[in-house]
Amino acid sequence: MLRAVTLAALAAVTLAMAGAKAEATTLNFSLTGDYTANWVLDSNPTPSDFSNADGYTAFNGVAGIDPLKLVFYSATLGFGSGGVRISTTADPLTEVGAIFDFGGDQIFTGLLSAPQFAPGVFNLNVTFLTPVPSAATATLTVTAVPVATTPIPAALPLFMTALAGMGFVGWRRRHPAQDA
Repeated sequence: MLRAVTLAALAAVTLAMAGAKAEATTLNFSLTGDYTANWVLDSNPTPSDFSNADGYTAFNGVAGIDPLKLVFYSATLGFGSGGVRISTTADPLTEVGAIFDFGGDQIFTGLLSAPQFAPGVFNLNVTFLTPVPSAATATLTVTAVPVATTPIPAALPLFMTALAGMGFVGWRRRHPAQDA
């Protein structure tokens, strides 16, 4: 019985130390050039709105952008490019209220309903924007946010040794030494 408990405890501690890897990564988006902006998104975010017909996926409430709407375009859009827009309007298809609208590389993979972002550098050119010069360019750099690792507490190896010692003492009590 004690042996089973000891083995179960060792297995639980080993699993806890191994930990589970998260499916999604937090990404930092940094737009530089004639217009600058920074925001953070998950690598597999759930869009607040998307349209397969119009080729966009949109997000509300993004830290660094909120209360504005963040829209990413698919390369399948009519003018054949991807891109990104930050807008004050709820409708991602109208230029009215656009803070900036840059076309260029498609920034995500996957479906419009389930986009996937990955680190990379994307070159963008202005497609529509009144307050920014018509020859404006920008670079969108996507980087993974570093995740702090959790060190093994110094007492854990000592605890494992004590647990193994208690298991051995219990085993010796049930199996006394035989005299020859």
